[in-house]
Amino acid sequence: NTFSISKDGRTLVFAAKGADSYGGLDLYISYRKMGTRWTKPINMGPSVNTKDDEVTPYLHPDGSVLYFSSNSEKSSGGFDVFKSNINGRESFTEAENIGFPMNSLMDDLYYTVSTNGRYGFVCRPGEFGDLDIFEIDFFGKNYKSENLGKRKVVNNPNAKQLWVTNLATKKVEIYEPQESGDFNVLFEPCIHYEVSLKLRGKTESRETIISPCEGQGNRQILVDPMEDLGSINMLLKKSKAKTNTPRETSLLQDETLEWQVLVDGQPYDFPGFEVNLTDDLGNKIKSKYLQDQGYFEFIGDLNQEQFSFSVQTKSLNVCSRLEITLVRARKQRIQEFTFQPKCFKK
Repeated sequence: NTFSISKDGRTLVFAAKGADSYGGLDLYISYRKMGTRWTKPINMGPSVNTKDDEVTPYLHPDGSVLYFSSNSEKSSGGFDVFKSNINGRESFTEAENIGFPMNSLMDDLYYTVSTNGRYGFVCRPGEFGDLDIFEIDFFGKNYKSENLGKRKVVNNPNAKQLWVTNLATKKVEIYEPQESGDFNVLFEPCIHYEVSLKLRGKTESRETIISPCEGQGNRQILVDPMEDLGSINMLLKKSKAKTNTPRETSLLQDETLEWQVLVDGQPYDFPGFEVNLTDDLGNKIKSKYLQDQGYFEFIGDLNQEQFSFSVQTKSLNVCSRLEITLVRARKQRIQEFTFQPKCFKK
């Protein structure tokens, strides 16, 4: 069993399977009475617990947030880290997945965060043993998880960052400026985004924009008219492969090509999951199944001028983070055939 005790020593949360559990391991909460006595443990209810397992709870030192790991349907792979706000005694908000980069396709467990909110730590399978500790610096230049057994994250205290939130999917992407000071940002077409400029971790401006529906765009970042903080070069993502040139079509027809499904740039390693090739109208042309490391093959006869893929996923929450790319010899990616698939659950 795993447990966490609040900083003041008066609240205990632990994982157990009780008579009133919703399925597997659930989280229970107990409050300290006078002396060494505790209240009867209470199941934290459906806003936190599911029919699957909830484990490794962590109470933030300020007492307002509970973090834990769950392998429920809202997880993108194995155990993901979730959080629930504590609004009072026995009052907890609906748990939400804290997303990338703290969560991966592996089991992410034992999440903790520093008191000032700058650093996060999580355990997942690594190269040094069963579980390795990974760190993320939320305010630093390298906004990604790093294995502490390999090296420390190199931070930039003067970092200028652009945080871009897709308001439809709630996915957040973080961009560093180019040498010119401008940001090159990839947008989905015709989507509402929230764009926040941060200097040294502090939000200087925030606005809601609509991305272009076609072509490209440019938008000035306005905070202080006397200070040039750069512009946003708005580039549109392609949701499916471009129209094939005769040379590319010949390539597709004559070769056995290997495709790879990626999530956040890493292999989508779910062997046996289904991938469908569809035409422009969404009609299924053929189906394949993922191999190790997210690879799959389609042989010849891809003579459609426009085509797309749909991928089976454990959770639709991961869909906006997927991409499919064409690969030669498991080394060379063919950028003309890198695009975002649709998703489905079974």
